[in-house]
Amino acid sequence: MRNRLQVVLSWLQALWRTLTEANPTVQDARLRRQSQLLSSLLLTMILVGLPIALLPLLLGPVDVWSKTQAVNGLIEVGMVFVFYRLSRRGHYRLVVLLLAILGTISILGAAVVMGGEASLHVLYYLAVTIVFVSAFLPAEVMLALLAGQVIAMLAFGGLHPSVELRDVVLGPLIFNISLAALTMLIVRYRERLDAGQQADLVQSEERYRIISEMISDYAFAFRVEPDGTFTREWLTDSFTRIMGYDKDEVMNDANLRFYHPEDQPAVETHLKAVLAGEERNDDYRLIHKDGSVRWFRLSRRPVWDASEQRVVRLYGVAKDITDEKFAQDQKFAVALAQARFDLVHRFFRAVSHDFRTSLSIIETNRYLVNQLILRKEYGSVPVRLAHISEQVVRLTKQLENLRVASSLNSPLMEPCDLNVLAREEAEMQREAIQKKGLHLQMHADPTVPVVQANMDELRHAISHLIENAIHFTLADGSIDVRVYYEDGAARLD
Repeated sequence: MRNRLQVVLSWLQALWRTLTEANPTVQDARLRRQSQLLSSLLLTMILVGLPIALLPLLLGPVDVWSKTQAVNGLIEVGMVFVFYRLSRRGHYRLVVLLLAILGTISILGAAVVMGGEASLHVLYYLAVTIVFVSAFLPAEVMLALLAGQVIAMLAFGGLHPSVELRDVVLGPLIFNISLAALTMLIVRYRERLDAGQQADLVQSEERYRIISEMISDYAFAFRVEPDGTFTREWLTDSFTRIMGYDKDEVMNDANLRFYHPEDQPAVETHLKAVLAGEERNDDYRLIHKDGSVRWFRLSRRPVWDASEQRVVRLYGVAKDITDEKFAQDQKFAVALAQARFDLVHRFFRAVSHDFRTSLSIIETNRYLVNQLILRKEYGSVPVRLAHISEQVVRLTKQLENLRVASSLNSPLMEPCDLNVLAREEAEMQREAIQKKGLHLQMHADPTVPVVQANMDELRHAISHLIENAIHFTLADGSIDVRVYYEDGAARLD
């Protein structure tokens, strides 16, 4: 039961946040907070005011007076709804000003209609508009509104026949001025407090920049806008020294042109994870302004705002790991060279044994053919010659294997179209396929990118793959050669 209640409350909170948050077009964070606060107040007024406006019709009896009350109430709710829409679009200052003016006019109008002591009580409500304005607008606007209200109250006290000016001055006028002065002090204190907090934040960020620059090559901070875009807040000066770009050229963290083209898809994927609140440590190749490529390890830390339910800021540091990557590549190259040497050594040992076996068979059959000819037993000669031919074919294949093996020591990498190579190798095997009564089906994928590989090795591998398929597929069967792209790699099976 408790979990169900929590689910309902979470759903209601999400719904309320959706109905009150500012439109995505409102980018400024403070403007969004103020708009959301005012929208919440106005939405509350709508939800409370709508049933109140309909009460005269619901409670009855329905007469002209109750209909008039209901119509007036619905008109007021409609006006509040218009203000609510304006507030969500970021025009909260205009909405607050209009509400303050309308509230002042309504209160003064009610005082004029009532007259006497009751009108004095009504004038006290002018203080509400002062407090309301102070929460959203600058102090200058509040003072201007107070001045207008003071003039209106003095005029009211001097002109209305049922009210004494002295009662207005000693009553609502002094009260409103005193409350406005107290409100002004509170506002000023809050502004100084906010300014102090902002200064502490700036100082903290400055310390973070200094420390980050000491322990990394460069550091940065980006503000995340509601639409998911990034706006640079600061970037350490070392970035220009390391990468050659001016800081003004880096407006957001998604400047993919700084990244190596092969790393750009990963950058986009990782940024989506960061926007979801995940901390990331990733290695990328960044392109220097002079065109050179350097490796960097980027550590990104998102800042989650619980009120907005999204990431609002992104801090990060970058460390140049080019030398580390170079050392890793060198270590890998040495290990690869050793592995190639071992492979070639084992291969040549196996091939030399195979060569001796084939040559022995050839020599044996040559001797037998010679003896058969001497004895004029020609019927068995073709069989012996066929054995010799088989061994010649075997030796030819082994020579091809030797040529491929020799390329392991110095492979030539070149652009290879897997679709073209697969089709060409399949065509070379078509006679063997037809001889066995098999059916060949090619499935090419034009989206497969061109790969950098040793073409001879690749052709040899594809040829062996098709040969194995021919050998192990039953007669009248089908051989499917499929080229496709999966998990960032070109594949063939």
